[in-house]
Amino acid sequence: MSIYALGTAHTVEQLLESGRDYPSESVCLNPFCTKPVSYAVHHAGRRQLFCSPRCRLQYRDYRNHLTAERTQLVSHINSCEVPRRTKVILGRQLNQLDWSLVLFPPTDWVKQFD
Repeated sequence: MSIYALGTAHTVEQLLESGRDYPSESVCLNPFCTKPVSYAVHHAGRRQLFCSPRCRLQYRDYRNHLTAERTQLVSHINSCEVPRRTKVILGRQLNQLDWSLVLFPPTDWVKQFD
């Protein structure tokens, strides 16, 4: 039974039953990787979000790169010296970059699982 089918009032029994439907496997949080990661129910250590330390570092480094690039785009868009037409193009790039950053939650969010 899915929790979505229950409406708004949930009994403990319904919640326990719906918990069986929660995913216990997903793909690595690194968007460039498709390897699986698992949620270990009885594991006291770090919750697995990445398939390897290499993917964790690649994720962090690429997100830092995107964030730095975003800072530069915003700076140039706000500059008085950049022509309006160029600002429009940079604005489109900024929108696409913001969309890309959705795939990379902030590292402080990821750290809560470490």
